[in-house]
Parts: sequence; C-alpha cells; structure tokens
Amino acid sequence: LGDNLVEGGRFELDPPDGAATDEARLGELGDAGVALLLSDSTNVDVPSRWGSERSVGRRLEELVTAAEQRVIVAMFASNVQRLRTVGEIAQRAGRKLCLLGRSLVQQAEIATSLGHLSWPSDLRIAPEQAAGVPRSELLVLAGGSQAEPASAVARLARGVHPHLAVESGDTVVFSSRVIPGHELAVHELVCALLRQGARVHDRHTDPDVHTSGHAS
Repeated sequence: LGDNLVEGGRFELDPPDGAATDEARLGELGDAGVALLLSDSTNVDVPSRWGSERSVGRRLEELVTAAEQRVIVAMFASNVQRLRTVGEIAQRAGRKLCLLGRSLVQQAEIATSLGHLSWPSDLRIAPEQAAGVPRSELLVLAGGSQAEPASAVARLARGVHPHLAVESGDTVVFSSRVIPGHELAVHELVCALLRQGARVHDRHTDPDVHTSGHAS
C-alpha cells in the first residue's frame, strides 16, 4: 500500500521519500468487501491533524546544525521515514552516524534490504568507533526513548554504556512521545542526562521534534 502508512496507521500527506499511500488500492479492497476491520484508536480523541514528518525533519536539522558538540537522538526504531530523514541530516551536517540499540540496527538493516534506506557506505560507523570521532562530527541514534532499563539511552544516562559517554555540552533529542505509564521513568532519565551537562530537547520544549504515527 506504499511506505506512506507509518507506525500506527496515519497517512503521511507529503512523506520524505515521496512514496504516497495507494488509496486507490484501499478503495478496491473496500469494494471487494471487508470481513474484519482492525482500527487503531490511540489518538481517536485528538481533534486536529498532527504535524508532518517533514516538519520534524526541519526542526531536527535546526537542532543538529546549532549543536556544537555531539548530538544524540532517541526515537522509535520502527519509524523508517525518520531513520531516512536523520541519515540525510547527518550527511548535510557533515556528521558520522552511529546506531546504538539492537532494534534500531535491525530496522535499519531490514529497511536497507527492502530499498527504503540508501545511506552512503562511509556515513555509518560502528559503536566501537564512536568515542574516537570528534564530538562535533557525530550524530548518534539511540534506542530506548521510553527509558527501558537495558536500552542504549538508559545506559548513557547512567554512564555505563560500553562505547560512549554523555559529556557536558552534548545535545540529546527525544524525537518521540512518552507512552502512558512511562512518564516517571522518562522524567528520571531526562534528569540524569541534565545532571551530566546535556542539553535535552523533547516535545515539551520543542513540539516539532516528534509527530505521532497514529492518526488523529
């Protein structure tokens, strides 16, 4: 049906990769008869349309461009459109891209094999190389935006990640929303990052750093 059906089922009107949802095919399926409808109701009580992936990309690029040191972006691994966008931002900013987290690595590999990601071979570096890259030349994608204890972001916040440490002046962006029930854990995570001297951006400080994949 096209790459434009993102996460929970929102139609992206102007996706970064230009691949529109095949609405005509949806109509054909409807005309043929629908025996079962499984409907996403996560944002059923939100009356207005969410922002676009392109608006998220513009804000992320502004933050990356303004950052003088390392940038760490925490996001949902399943959002391939945003993976694509962050990779393009890293290229334009002249930064190497490092993925921390098993889910992010798996999603990137699958998306690449399906032709949805086409990062240059010299863009991405291994986690083992990250500490050796000048801080002003590195953009990190990290899993664990919901403060999962074993995730990359949580280990960075606790200062126990085996390959990288957050330093004063680094920028951390939560390009995600907080899933209900995770509020306290994420708040504690943000506080831990702030105590390490990081500059933290999330939907509260910068609403455009994330848009929901669930239709309003």
